[in-house]
Order: sequence, then C-alpha cells, then structure tokens
Amino acid sequence: MKQKIIDDATPVTKGILRGELQNYPTKKELRQILDDKLQNYSTKVEMGIAFENLRGAVRGDVEQLLTQFRSEMFSRFDQVVGELAQGREDKLFIDHDIRQLKKTDEDQGKRLKKVEKRVASLN
Repeated sequence: MKQKIIDDATPVTKGILRGELQNYPTKKELRQILDDKLQNYSTKVEMGIAFENLRGAVRGDVEQLLTQFRSEMFSRFDQVVGELAQGREDKLFIDHDIRQLKKTDEDQGKRLKKVEKRVASLN
C-alpha cells in the first residue's frame, strides 16, 4: 500500500485513520485467524497429559524388562549354584574313595610284605 503524504499542517482525524487502516486486519480478526491456525495443535495441558502417559508407559516397560532380566539372572545363578553344590558333593565322594583306596593299598602292601617274608622263609 502506498503511503500518502499528508501536509504537516493538516490535522489527522479519526476518519482519515479509519480510511487508512481499513485494509489492515483488526485485533479480533487476527485472533480468529490465529485460533483457526492453532486449532490443530495441542495445548500445553494436553501435551502435559500426553507426556505423563508416555512416562508411565515407558516406566512400565522398563520395570517389565528389569523384572524379566532379574528373573533370567536368578535362574542362571540357580543353575550355577546347583552345579557348584553338585561339584562339592562329587568332590567329597571322590576324596572318600581316594582315602579308601589308599587304605586298601596300604593293607595290600602289608599283606604283600607278609607273603614275601613267608615265601623268603620257605626258600
């Protein structure tokens, strides 16, 4: 819009201003345009509610994953502890068997010496 040059001596009246400003939107019209444009966007309250819902969903998912992970870890630990307990039990039996074999070996050695002495005395 071209600017009209008004003589400085002429006072500006409401009529002149209204005529000049009639091509510009009013505050009410601007607010209506803005409301129409912003109608598709969420409000601050709606965004807060959506954020809280998302936070709750994420927290639930994380808790579920942690529970599952902890359960799997305890299952694996139970297996390892079971294997360790079985190994200790096996070691006890093996140690007992070794002691029995050593005792038997010593007894056999004593018997063998007695037999060798008798055989030597017979010759």
